Amino acid sequence: MKIHLKLPEHLLDEITAHLRKPHSFALERVGFVACAGGNTPDGIVLLGRSFHPVRDDDYEADKLVGARISSRAVQSALALAYARPQSMLFVHEHAHKGKPGPSRVDLNCWRELIPNFWHVRPELPNGGLILSDDNAMGLVGAAPNRRFSNQQIHCCWEATAAVVWGGACLTIRAASHSWASTATNS
Repeated sequence: MKIHLKLPEHLLDEITAHLRKPHSFALERVGFVACAGGNTPDGIVLLGRSFHPVRDDDYEADKLVGARISSRAVQSALALAYARPQSMLFVHEHAHKGKPGPSRVDLNCWRELIPNFWHVRPELPNGGLILSDDNAMGLVGAAPNRRFSNQQIHCCWEATAAVVWGGACLTIRAASHSWASTATNS
């Protein structure tokens, strides 16, 4: 199964503009991309619809990570997913050129955060996304009883008539492991 993620250019611009703004104490900014979805002949497609930045006062001071968010920030994103059937991608940026890779902190965060969305939308895939200056990487998974196999996700940043970043689709991969589906206590 292939999983395609498509973001309109204006949405990508909104996301990157927010992620690049300095925060008073957090080393990086984060947010959530809400996606509609559907089936394709060879898998599924996630269509980025809106960006929901974490509010300034929902960051918590933590010298061990670039950004720690409060339980209120997570609850706000969960409420968005609950109110309307949409997949959620937790997004942040690694400020360099080339394909980003998740750090151990990123992977641990995703393992803790993403299963919360399966409690409100177990039928939908959710995940994490990392942007770089010219590329992207992400992991997307479904609830344990609807787990994806290890497949490629094709990520296209779409302009009105052309794909940005050189006209090529970028590749991110699906999670091949099952994340624990317990709620986060923050």
